[in-house]
Amino acid sequence: MKNFFTKHKWIITLLIIFAVPFIVVYSARFFGYESYGRLFNIIIIATIVPFSFLWMGLNPKYIISDKLPKGTAQIIFKIISGLVGIFMVWFFTIPLFKDTVQFFYNYPETINGFIEDVQRTAYDLPFKSQTIYLNKEIKSYKLIYSINYLYQGDVVELKYLPRTRMVLEAKIIENE
Repeated sequence: MKNFFTKHKWIITLLIIFAVPFIVVYSARFFGYESYGRLFNIIIIATIVPFSFLWMGLNPKYIISDKLPKGTAQIIFKIISGLVGIFMVWFFTIPLFKDTVQFFYNYPETINGFIEDVQRTAYDLPFKSQTIYLNKEIKSYKLIYSINYLYQGDVVELKYLPRTRMVLEAKIIENE
């Protein structure tokens, strides 16, 4: 069994990154709690990614590659990984946890608006990420792990976290 996991670790990793979040969001949606499912995924991403960088940077036993010289390259990698991890924790994880506390004390903020622009990543696939711009605002809202396309011209209701502007629910009120 151990050999199976070591042999197929990239496939298992991709399944965990792409499939598990959808299962969580849409099983929560089935029970009427899509916001909670999406918030759970955002929290998992916001903790795993920065703390993995911190682990790579601060763990004295972590080695990048045996091909690199043991001295300077390893130290530079550890310093850069540690700094990236600290930066991500400070500017992404802490604001997200503040938003999460606010989410449980009072429900997230809601805004209705006309979509001026939608930008998608990952070859225009909607399930990875969509950045939404409403009513000529400078602010953008980020919707991740969604299978619904949002189009320019749609009127939507967004439930979002105020500091990070991560969208928990997007309901189309009317199409163009």
